[in-house]
Amino acid sequence: IVANMLAFGASEPLGVGLVGADIFGRELKSLLTKKGANTDHLIRQEADFSTYTYIKRYLNRRELERIDFGGKNWLTSESESKLLERLEQVLTHCQAVVINQQVTGSMGSPTFRKALNQLLCNTETLVLVDSRHYAQDFTQVHFKINAFELAQMFGKHIRHLSDSDTED
Repeated sequence: IVANMLAFGASEPLGVGLVGADIFGRELKSLLTKKGANTDHLIRQEADFSTYTYIKRYLNRRELERIDFGGKNWLTSESESKLLERLEQVLTHCQAVVINQQVTGSMGSPTFRKALNQLLCNTETLVLVDSRHYAQDFTQVHFKINAFELAQMFGKHIRHLSDSDTED
């Protein structure tokens, strides 16, 4: 997301989030720094946390099943507190914030999501949430959403969601 914001011409994109004490976390931070992003708000969770990434393997120019890292992560209460603190800091001077959640454990506990929602509700900053599993936990934000996530939010199954339902 930060790299995309740079490509769109953002003047000072900030990376806020968690990385592991692994090669992927170090490389992510290095690449973002080289592109001009501020990575001061990236938090390193030392224990039981692998930086979210996946590797696509190829054999004879054919894509094989990908390998995912970080899918079993869970935030510590210390990491949750640090994340909320950092987000509160950046919300005071950013024009927009993008919250991206693609992996189940990456959004922490229900208590964390409640505190995060409260923080987001009390800001004038534009907030865009892309949450694969917890969109229903957020109010007063804008959503990047697909039909599957929309069906989940309204308690419907994707097979029962017609085009007119989606528009409604």
